[in-house]
Amino acid sequence: LPVSAFRRMPARFTSEFGLESFPSMRAIRSFTDKPDVNYLDPVMLTHQKSAGGNQKILFYLIDQFRDPLRFEDFVYLSQLSQAQAMRFASDDWRRKMGVCNGSLYWQYNDCWPVASWAGIDYLKQPKAVHYHSRQYNKPVCLSNDCYADRAEIYLANDLPEPIRGKLEWRVSGFDGLVISNADLEVEAGGVEATRLMVLNFSDVLGKKPKNEVVLTVRLISEGQTLDEKTWLFCADKYVAFPGPTIQANCAIKNGQATITLQSDVFARSVFVELEGGVAPFSDNYFDLLPGQSKIISVAVPQGMSDDDVARG
Repeated sequence: LPVSAFRRMPARFTSEFGLESFPSMRAIRSFTDKPDVNYLDPVMLTHQKSAGGNQKILFYLIDQFRDPLRFEDFVYLSQLSQAQAMRFASDDWRRKMGVCNGSLYWQYNDCWPVASWAGIDYLKQPKAVHYHSRQYNKPVCLSNDCYADRAEIYLANDLPEPIRGKLEWRVSGFDGLVISNADLEVEAGGVEATRLMVLNFSDVLGKKPKNEVVLTVRLISEGQTLDEKTWLFCADKYVAFPGPTIQANCAIKNGQATITLQSDVFARSVFVELEGGVAPFSDNYFDLLPGQSKIISVAVPQGMSDDDVARG
């Protein structure tokens, strides 16, 4: 079944659901040093205890992404595929608040280096789903139910008090040029999910095709940004992403590196890795808009310099 089948799976409380992905390359390299490893190697199948698990990972990966050329890309995209599926399901259930009142994806972490449903692998490396889940499980959370001709924007409010604020939205090209935008006053009751608006592609795209734009939405209440999201209008595999140039500036203080990232064009699902480092980053697998500064941090090994971190 496609991931969109979650729309047809109502539940009162979903205590276990998931999709497998591969662990980090660091975890994989802990059990194989084969230079041309692939997901059907005997050693990889030994570290896969779900019948047909690797084939299922491939099925859901190519439903959203192009067939990767390198095994490292396959691992990376498997994690994004898992993260997107868990986000889609969680968003859909949260939009049904009052019918479904909670969900817990399976599982939190691994007890050995393996392809699995976990959000954190055996070497304590967070996968994409671990980072993304902090965004789609916010108490006050914007979500997008995207169809062939429109995007429906919802607000899920887990708080007992009503939320009143301003929704800012814009549709931009990957170069940051705004195609259409507007602000509107919105409201959602306490412990309630509300559809805020519908964006018909025929109204907001201008002359741009839907695979060349990004939607950004932001909810502001009492001067505070409660949530901000970016979405595409189609699967990643249909999008011709530009090649971004990402600048990284780093400062280290008391063993903690603060890294500021900027991109000249839209950069999708940016993954940051530090050679020689094992600590998790404060955020990862995030979208980066042109002109936007993204600040992340990580604990660094003793003796590592600013330049070492900036080089990754």
